[in-house]
Amino acid sequence: MSQPEFSTAVLAELSEILGEDLHATLLEYLDDSSALIDVARRAALDRNMNSVRECMHTLKSTSTVVGAVALANLAAELERLVRTGLPADIDAQLICIASAFERVRAWLTKESAIRSSGPGT
Repeated sequence: MSQPEFSTAVLAELSEILGEDLHATLLEYLDDSSALIDVARRAALDRNMNSVRECMHTLKSTSTVVGAVALANLAAELERLVRTGLPADIDAQLICIASAFERVRAWLTKESAIRSSGPGT
């Protein structure tokens, strides 16, 4: 059985912890993640695997915190691969990561809207 792409349970826990700060935190995550993917793409073009690895490490960690399971797994896999050098399919992997990020953006936008318009608002 495959893992789900998103974890609503993780996001619910984060919402409980952050309360009304959840929306701002998710916006910051989305902005930062988009920037990390852009930096990783440029670093890959420059063959700077250390920078790609650092970007993927951060993306993996922050995606885990917000419940973006599939994106975290993709970032973890690329982080692992670049430790051994330049993966032959790094461009394809970064495209996959960017695509997964866009699905995360749509999911978090929907979930954030639901949570901010839920009971008590």
